[in-house]
Amino acid sequence: MINDIRIHLHENDEAQLALEKESVELIHNRHSSSVNAFNRRMPSVASTLSSIATRNISIFCNFNKEFNIVDYGTGKVFYGLHPQDEVICHVQSWAEKPVYVNIKPDVDRNEEAEPDDKRLNKTLNTLIVLGLGGGSTFSI
Repeated sequence: MINDIRIHLHENDEAQLALEKESVELIHNRHSSSVNAFNRRMPSVASTLSSIATRNISIFCNFNKEFNIVDYGTGKVFYGLHPQDEVICHVQSWAEKPVYVNIKPDVDRNEEAEPDDKRLNKTLNTLIVLGLGGGSTFSI
């Protein structure tokens, strides 16, 4: 039930409309900033992202003034009531224990490879998470 968009919207339609009007400029600025960043830093990714069709997915502003993603065909949302907190928690969890992928061909595929801590970067300079839609930046 928590992923039903009706739970995320202000109970007063006029108040929800006011929230959405407030957020239009911010959404536009974040989108432009994100596109510019990808064009400057990762042009091949930028061209791929610009060609993706979103179909039934859109961004909306919930009653907490936070952005979330909704499939407006089903009314289901991607995050809970506090998307920003969920993203921060997810990134912090990843930073504490990053996924290790061993790409060395000489490792037996049936054997669980243990990461060598010396090969893992201990600081997280930049993390790009595709698919969030919120365009937020934060420090961890």
